[in-house]
Amino acid sequence: MVCFFVKDPIRVIEDKLRLLGLAKPSLTPKQAVQATSQGLRFYRAVCEDVNGRKVFFKCLLVRERGIKNRFLNEIGFLKTVSEHPGHPLFEMVPKVFDYSLSPTFPYIVCEFIRGASRVSEDRFSNSEIVKIARILRTIHTSPFHIFRFIPSSPLFGYHFLQQRLKTFLRNPLVESKLKEKTKKFICKERRILRNRKRIVKLTHGDFSEANLMFYKEDIKVIDWEHVHLRNPLYDLADFWIKRKNHREEQRLLVKEYFKGISKESYQALFRLAIVEICLRDLVFFWKILKLPRGKEFKEKMQNEARAYIAILEDTLREK
Repeated sequence: MVCFFVKDPIRVIEDKLRLLGLAKPSLTPKQAVQATSQGLRFYRAVCEDVNGRKVFFKCLLVRERGIKNRFLNEIGFLKTVSEHPGHPLFEMVPKVFDYSLSPTFPYIVCEFIRGASRVSEDRFSNSEIVKIARILRTIHTSPFHIFRFIPSSPLFGYHFLQQRLKTFLRNPLVESKLKEKTKKFICKERRILRNRKRIVKLTHGDFSEANLMFYKEDIKVIDWEHVHLRNPLYDLADFWIKRKNHREEQRLLVKEYFKGISKESYQALFRLAIVEICLRDLVFFWKILKLPRGKEFKEKMQNEARAYIAILEDTLREK
């Protein structure tokens, strides 16, 4: 049974839209509430404001602490960027027109971003990969001291990765030999991991094809719920792994990202980021495969798990 964020979500959202002067929502609150049984966690709608301008409205539907904190994280981040026109990310993210950080009913009204996202099967042109590499560089080199994150501590470090490792070591999808190699690698890199305050940078946290909006020659980045301080190469590694079926894109992405930078000095951080993401996603596949799902879906997840195991094995080989 779904536990809604407020007692009468349809009425509360309708009242909020009316109060904000937002009309003609692309999805009605009633339709969204009905979709929560299929896993919908947010109400998202394109609306018209009092001037007839298209805007994007987003609020919570369900009561889940982790999701609420991530949403508050996103609102706080986007409104802070909007308040600082000189910030390097100002032109890359949606502008905020209204918001509430109230824990009782957080919401955001922001710029409607034109365009379309992609899926993992889509191909990117060379010029698009170059732009994506530059976006990643811009995110990771942007000043971050103006932001406040939830949780406040960086999502990086020896203790943080040890917690990930603890769950990973119980994963039956992975052979014990690879588990031991992973454990040794993390221990070997503990000097870097314990120096987290000097290393961490701003990261999107879910940098994927689905969170990039393409319109003409422009690319904007959306869905900043997971924004935080992490390994500076976390987003690069995450997107690199997601393009695992397109090797030429992977090569160009890394080449462009490290243009003018000594790649060797970042090699350990890149490998650490790949290992961290593989640990996270292999645990996710393990949990998903325990659920009652169809044969076709389970085969797809097993193939994904095998691909991630291969990436992890290759990353842990002596370079």
